[in-house]
Amino acid sequence: MTNGITKINSSRTGITKTKPSQSSPDGVNQAVPYYFEACEGTNQYKIYCMDGENKKYVVQTTNSLNFTTNENQATVFTVEQGDSENVFRFRGNNGYYWNMQGGANGASFAAYTGEKDPNAQFNVWQHGTFDSEPYDLDGKTYGLMNWNGGVAGKAMMSGSQGDNALEAKALTVMSTANNSDQLFVPNESDISMWTFHWVNDDKYTITTVVDGSTKYLRIDGNGVTLVSTPDENCEIQVIPGSGTHAGEVCLKAGNTTLTYSGAVEEGFSVGGSAGSEWLHFVELSELTTDYFLTYSATKISVSDENITNGSRVIVYTRSWNEEKKQYDLYAISSDGTLVPVYESGGSIQWVSGQLNTLLWNFTEYYLEGTTDPSYYYELYNQYSEKYVAPQVTDGQILSEDPIGINMNGRRDGQYYSNILAWDDENYSYAGLKVEDGHIVSCPKSEAMDFYFATMEDLSTDDTLHTVQTVDHTQYGITMKMINLDNGSNNAGAMSQLLGNSEGGMGTTLHQNLLATQLDDNGYPKAVLTGRSLSELYSGSGLREVNHLFIDNIYRTSGYFEYDSSQNFASLNNGNDFTVYKELGSYDSTSKDTLKHGQFFPFNDLKPGIFTSVNKQNTFDILAKPLPESDPRKYEQLYSIEHDGKKVDPHFAMELEAGFTQTPS
Repeated sequence: MTNGITKINSSRTGITKTKPSQSSPDGVNQAVPYYFEACEGTNQYKIYCMDGENKKYVVQTTNSLNFTTNENQATVFTVEQGDSENVFRFRGNNGYYWNMQGGANGASFAAYTGEKDPNAQFNVWQHGTFDSEPYDLDGKTYGLMNWNGGVAGKAMMSGSQGDNALEAKALTVMSTANNSDQLFVPNESDISMWTFHWVNDDKYTITTVVDGSTKYLRIDGNGVTLVSTPDENCEIQVIPGSGTHAGEVCLKAGNTTLTYSGAVEEGFSVGGSAGSEWLHFVELSELTTDYFLTYSATKISVSDENITNGSRVIVYTRSWNEEKKQYDLYAISSDGTLVPVYESGGSIQWVSGQLNTLLWNFTEYYLEGTTDPSYYYELYNQYSEKYVAPQVTDGQILSEDPIGINMNGRRDGQYYSNILAWDDENYSYAGLKVEDGHIVSCPKSEAMDFYFATMEDLSTDDTLHTVQTVDHTQYGITMKMINLDNGSNNAGAMSQLLGNSEGGMGTTLHQNLLATQLDDNGYPKAVLTGRSLSELYSGSGLREVNHLFIDNIYRTSGYFEYDSSQNFASLNNGNDFTVYKELGSYDSTSKDTLKHGQFFPFNDLKPGIFTSVNKQNTFDILAKPLPESDPRKYEQLYSIEHDGKKVDPHFAMELEAGFTQTPS
């Protein structure tokens, strides 16, 4: 909190909130200490901050907070225990509580009646001097990394990026099951290490070695540099994070905060966006079974022309899980065992604490003296030095010698293929299939289909990646959407039509709101009002839309599928969805159902703009914690609220499809 006032609207004010990356040299709008002046009564205080030599007391009027220099006009606040240890609420008149308006993206603190609102929960730090080194950092050496979850973090390097910035480098993050208090990168990583030297209070000098010489980190209003001789701007305040930033720190010199620019080519400087100021401590480590790396591969056709001699591919298949009523995906490992992988739009991903043993070298044979394929292939694993070589006779799936396999799908230009080899002893072809979670050899008639994927490059920046989708109209599918927040339709249209305010927008299930028979327009009627649902799907706002379903899923399974917990989709650029590999959510409140990808088609994502309250993908759509084996656990969530755009939650979708229902 600052000592300034923000006008929220014509009748409401709040105390101005700092922006985390604030670096104005004159100190305007910076955080200031607040003082609690005890009053008669249990846990009751007048609260003030200083403006020069003057006390500015907080005064609450209904849902506004303001300042007064008249102590007699100050509001007496009751300090209550919050929902967890070391968290407090400040209650004023008529049951109003201090509240961070708009969550992490808001601009002020005002008052609100919701005591359980997470934005009414405040951490309090005692402002004073330290008699000893406070954070046990003196003499410790770490890498420093901006990391929002996912595969890569951005390490701060000692090289200069222009005159007033330091280089950033994208590095693969090794993490433990804890995944927050400490980060690791592989021993061979090229990462600058920084040593902390306590000066006084919570201030340190931070050094690194460049070409054999010790250099000091320096932060001022112009940027971040390294110098040989320290000055006052090298005395850097270390501020520990809390809540969603627990285990992280930010670094300040005076009123200026070091931040990551949001782009590797621009590095670390000052004045970045909110969230970019938080840094993790990083250590080097050997990759052992205690750590996890997330791997990602792009799904491709086995007939892709870019798959040629020497290509390295992931070979995976799918097996029906009767209990879950869905397909499980497995990749073939170096020893022939199956490794569970997860489908994520146009990719597959997996978490492993070992070296990547899933890569198979692809070889294609040609007719002698020509470049015409003979339709014989090999898949060879360098880690185990074995070939894929199914034989029914002895149950063989791998061999130390090449055998010459057939992949008829590649021969015929298909997306997938079974893998066959001639079994001379049985005078028949042998294939591969999954049985009880294991890969086994089998007769050709039982052989399963296999798919290819190629390893993805490490993402070096906060960029958005689009996913290829299906033109579903050619398959007899029609989809229409309308935004109920625009035009004559409005957020209450659904409730008014159904005659029930909980219909479609609440958390309680209400059955029998719609009649089971369709009306003359082909829509059901509302039981309570007799009105047709067709009223929602009318007017100029109704549009036919396309390209929501994931292309690779259709090509591998025949299913038309979209899952917002795996891909974000937006209609902001026309009538075709833009589907992203990334996930989106928002921060109006902190809850488990917002800690995964959301479907808000009339919002969009923006590179480098992330949620800060619901900051990571940690729950599934049923609000159950994701398992540690899920490679997208801890992935950063992009914010759908940016550039003044708020969540647009009221919309309707209509889908029509022709299909054949078989007797079974």
